[in-house]
Amino acid sequence: MTTENNLLEVKDLKVEFKLRQGTVTAVNGVSFQLKKGKVLGVVGESGSGKSVTARTLLRIEAPGIITSGEINFFSPKHGELAIQKLNTTGELIRSIRWKEIAMIFQEPMTSFGPMHTFGNQISEVLILHEKVNKADALQMVIESLRSVGMPRPEKVINQYPHQISGGQRQRAMIAMALACNPEMLIADEPTTALDVSTEAQILEVLAERQKTLNTAILYISHNLGVVSNIADEVMVMYLGQIVEHAPVDELFRAPKHPYTVALLNSIPRIDKAYHGQKLEVLSGGIPDPYNHPPGCKFHPRCPKVIKGVCDKIQPLQHAVSETWSVACHLYSTSINSEK
Repeated sequence: MTTENNLLEVKDLKVEFKLRQGTVTAVNGVSFQLKKGKVLGVVGESGSGKSVTARTLLRIEAPGIITSGEINFFSPKHGELAIQKLNTTGELIRSIRWKEIAMIFQEPMTSFGPMHTFGNQISEVLILHEKVNKADALQMVIESLRSVGMPRPEKVINQYPHQISGGQRQRAMIAMALACNPEMLIADEPTTALDVSTEAQILEVLAERQKTLNTAILYISHNLGVVSNIADEVMVMYLGQIVEHAPVDELFRAPKHPYTVALLNSIPRIDKAYHGQKLEVLSGGIPDPYNHPPGCKFHPRCPKVIKGVCDKIQPLQHAVSETWSVACHLYSTSINSEK
């Protein structure tokens, strides 16, 4: 549902990779909105299309190709933009990256170029977008590094990526993403390489930016506990599709899709007595990306599969409420009326 508070609207987005072995549909008909100042959590197993969706928003999906759909970004500076139509190396999209939409990349080991110091790489963003000189940019880099808990930032700006730990590289990546105070932040597993105490510190920094600067955050994570604390809404993805989208409290209290139920059952809870029982494990794995199963993509692993339906018909999004949708035949009015 479109509202004036939306900062980003994605409609029926489809991204394919044309490879020698065949075509991989990494994102298949994804639609969602991100409101100003809100946090949308994105969860799902590896291979579900979370990172490809995120990278496509900045038009760095190559070698993937957008084959259909819309990405509408409501820029305070440029107005409404159809990002899917922009030249991936053009001046307009380059003026948006890092300044209006920034991204914390998933892999800290390859997020920075090995031939330049952190000071040079992060200050380049500030010089380009904030129009400051080199000396002022380096001072701003120091402050940004300090804000994410980087020890001795005055020394780090003169160091190369191989000279510090993976956790420190990740903090530098976060500092770079926050340096220009973007309208929207894409955080792709931002705390993966960090210890628990530093993770808590980074989450506090993100929460503060959200509140004080009204920053919208697309937060991608495997850690459902973190998502439950930081997100306003949760989007569950499986094999390039959204299978459930709901407010965070409602989804964690009573998940609808069998895949969401399985994900939540696989994590331990302090309010549940196990009495020696093992955690429930979701059987099987993500299907072959070159050969998607017919019907519902989750049906080969689903404990509630309806034979003759789930294995033949792709489920549509069904509205559980005004703010909750689920792509599952269990909630199809027509299927249930025939049973």
